[in-house]
Amino acid sequence: MKNFYLMVVLAILLPLSIIAKPVDKSVLGPAQPNQHIDISKIGIKPSDVIKVKTGDYPASQMAFKVIDMNLEYFWSAMFDAVTPFTYEPKSNTLIYVTTDRQTVDGWADGSVYLHFSNDGGQNWTKAPIYTEKKVMLFFPSISVLNPNNESDPSKFKYVITVTPFIPRPTPNDTTYYAEGNQYLFFNGQGWDKVEKFPEKAPVQNNVGGVQQWGVTNKQSFAISSSKGDHFYVYGTLTPLDGYQYGAYGLSYIDFTGSTLNPQSKVPAEWGTAQFKDAGSLGSSWNAPIRMGGDNEGNIYSFIFNIFKDDEDHRIPAFSKSVDNGKTWSQFARMPFSIISDFLALWQHNPDFNYYAYAYTNMATVVTGVDEFSIFMRLFSIVGTTQENAVATGHYVEAQYKNGTWQPLRRIGELNISPLRIANSSGTTALKDSLYLSPRYNEIQAAKTADGQSIILKWLDTPNEGNIAKLNTPVRLIGSFPAETLDSVNATDIFVAYRTLSNPNWDAPYNLTNDLWYNRGTYIPEIVPSLTQIPIVEYITQEFTATNPRYAYPYFVQNIVGDRGGRDFPVAYSLVAAVHDAKNPVPVRNPTLQTPKGLVTSVLETLPFSLNAISPNPANEFAAINFIMDYDATVSVNIHNTMGQIVKSVFNGQAQAGQNTINVITSDLTAGAYYYSINVNGKSQTKLLNVIR
Repeated sequence: MKNFYLMVVLAILLPLSIIAKPVDKSVLGPAQPNQHIDISKIGIKPSDVIKVKTGDYPASQMAFKVIDMNLEYFWSAMFDAVTPFTYEPKSNTLIYVTTDRQTVDGWADGSVYLHFSNDGGQNWTKAPIYTEKKVMLFFPSISVLNPNNESDPSKFKYVITVTPFIPRPTPNDTTYYAEGNQYLFFNGQGWDKVEKFPEKAPVQNNVGGVQQWGVTNKQSFAISSSKGDHFYVYGTLTPLDGYQYGAYGLSYIDFTGSTLNPQSKVPAEWGTAQFKDAGSLGSSWNAPIRMGGDNEGNIYSFIFNIFKDDEDHRIPAFSKSVDNGKTWSQFARMPFSIISDFLALWQHNPDFNYYAYAYTNMATVVTGVDEFSIFMRLFSIVGTTQENAVATGHYVEAQYKNGTWQPLRRIGELNISPLRIANSSGTTALKDSLYLSPRYNEIQAAKTADGQSIILKWLDTPNEGNIAKLNTPVRLIGSFPAETLDSVNATDIFVAYRTLSNPNWDAPYNLTNDLWYNRGTYIPEIVPSLTQIPIVEYITQEFTATNPRYAYPYFVQNIVGDRGGRDFPVAYSLVAAVHDAKNPVPVRNPTLQTPKGLVTSVLETLPFSLNAISPNPANEFAAINFIMDYDATVSVNIHNTMGQIVKSVFNGQAQAGQNTINVITSDLTAGAYYYSINVNGKSQTKLLNVIR
């Protein structure tokens, strides 16, 4: 464990130019070609697909159900920079948008589908709503309003945004290129009344259209208030060559009447000049932007950026519009003292640089007028030198309420799994496996339909994460940087919640707790209730063909799709589950998520789970919680940073189920400690901080 933390510390202490390299727009820009692949020409036949049927899952447990199967490009379906999942509370309807393409006379025709469920995600209906000839449509986002309290989804108001890939034939081939953004408007009059509006670039404050809509990074939301029915699309733009990357764009659509009035702009108040200079036009330090609205129709934009006049700190900030997106306030920043006060509670040594993940996906939720929460990941480092330093990761809530920023609240521990990679400078760096993904850890926030609770969902590796060892190392095609895998870490979906009347978060729950590499997960921004939290996930589809493009073992398909990017499109199944946060049980599907015949060994899953100690940091006392799969003799101890036992907390028989052990900490000096549980020679350890 000590070596584990040291590896993390070394990663953190590397020069910022290595760990937090500015984004290269060439990875994201519209100039990236995407070759249409005819499945029949690469040896994939319908018989090669392992068949699963809708609802194929064990009835004895909550489980993922298949709601769609597709031969779509995997990378186009599961980026966090889109919002494909929404909930319409008046009709109790869940809605998910997907795209597909069919080869017709040698051309790819793109289609858009909606998937509906009005029973909380138990049953789904798929409806084709739009097809465009000789164009592929990718990266869909959707938002919905139901001002007339309709029950028929075709009578709702929708804005769907997709990236069109337009063919550019050559004498030898046909290559498809992304070209801006395309809006599909449905005004509650049925699917045959769609209005299409293509737009390469926002119009206002964008002379010459130099800042264009990117391939992905287009999210949307809708709000109905006394100000009318309005839809918003926003994201990071991709500039033409010779112009600065990192600008933010906005489209705002007045859907109040029968005539639409779409407008778009690069808001001057969000301008790149106020942020840290990346040193080149093709790079930026700016993180993705997020937006939301309150019941009065005010809308808010949120960033987690580095400002030019404070280049040592990445901090949250917000901008507000009271006129439906036409004008905005300047960004109001959270004082860095809010972050430093939190880090001090965790004995952070300020001699070590303050560190937050660059460009990390953050989550936001608006809970009232001038009231919202921003969710981030932070690190604290305890120690005086690199040799004795210990790093701890945190999921935190930054809340703005009553005109002021509240102290940060810790929601849970960030478990990170270092992975050695060769970076572009030729040196060797340590980053965790989630950091490598362009979607990072898929953190998302939502509120319940009654507006009384908020939920946070994220991906992380489990503590002492499970690892599947591959029989034969696998080289990832097209991965940047190139990797050879000899093992695969499991990732899990975690959920936590709190009510707005209570500042304390319920303990995070490992929703999946399996050996799968979970990726491409979404919850809507509004969920029915704490007992009905719908979650969807993309699971790569298994093939039996031996074509090299699909020759990866089934168990690593998700990580291949995750790392391989545009060079490795794979087929997927879209699956859904419903989670009860008040009575949590694992959600999984062994039929879909079985590592079939490819591993020589799988690390044993521990028959117990050590939960977070509370409170942490502790002063006078704390409570250690752990869950046992069966009755057993258990020892619980407190160790110092040298691994020596300084307090024996418990040694005796523990029963199956939840167990709580109280420990007095008033006799411990302030500093960092470990608490551990040992059962039949197997142990688990976590960090404890004691303050005075």
